[in-house]
Amino acid sequence: MVNKRSRRIPDRLNRKQVGPDIWQRLTRLLAVLAVLFFCLLVFSYFVPEYEKLSSLDAHNDALQGRYEELSAIRQRKIEEKRRTVEDPYYLEAIARDRLNMQLPGEVIFRIDNLAGQ
Repeated sequence: MVNKRSRRIPDRLNRKQVGPDIWQRLTRLLAVLAVLFFCLLVFSYFVPEYEKLSSLDAHNDALQGRYEELSAIRQRKIEEKRRTVEDPYYLEAIARDRLNMQLPGEVIFRIDNLAGQ
């Protein structure tokens, strides 16, 4: 009687041949190399883009800092102008200067800049 177990054993386990194992290993190696090549391709494409993005982020941070600085200066100037325009003494001095008027007993000296002629 033939042992049924011996027939059920797959052919590849009974073989002592090296050939098919080499092809399987080469196929796996080729698949691994293909995946590595694909990763290298993706890496080489995205690294320059990432560096450009990092550079733009740094430039954006610098511009943001400059914007905040200019915004603070603008707010100070607006506040100074508001305080100046609402100051009655300042308005009186500007009005008298532009209208060439003076208070009683006040002496005004004007110096014309004729050095440029």
